[in-house]
Amino acid sequence: MKRYTEFEHTADIGVDIYGRTRAELFQNAGYALFNSMINVVAITPIVVRTVKINSEDSELLLMNWLRELLYLFSIHQEVYAEFTIDTLRADALEATIKGEPLDLEKHQFHTEIKAITYHQFSVTHKHGRWKARVIFDV
Repeated sequence: MKRYTEFEHTADIGVDIYGRTRAELFQNAGYALFNSMINVVAITPIVVRTVKINSEDSELLLMNWLRELLYLFSIHQEVYAEFTIDTLRADALEATIKGEPLDLEKHQFHTEIKAITYHQFSVTHKHGRWKARVIFDV
């Protein structure tokens, strides 16, 4: 199963993210976010951070997860390639993420994502598979 696919969206980046489990959906969402900006394969996982997120509902939890990852990128100038979901409930998650400081030459920076939008945002669970549709504002 693919982690994600991109779809056409005017002036932004649209992604459909997939997972066999809800935890895998969150992992793949983190991967899609950073791989849309840089070459994730080039990341050496030397920085380890713990992320704790709360939300009113399970769908918004994914939105808050992506926003927190984007916030960490912004304040620490770090990029991440490994996302381990340690605890996942309907309203909260705890994860371990691994990456390194951003190096424009090494990571082949493509585009900067400014925000995660509500436009077309959805999370669905059908036939034992999870799918999220997310638009990244560039």
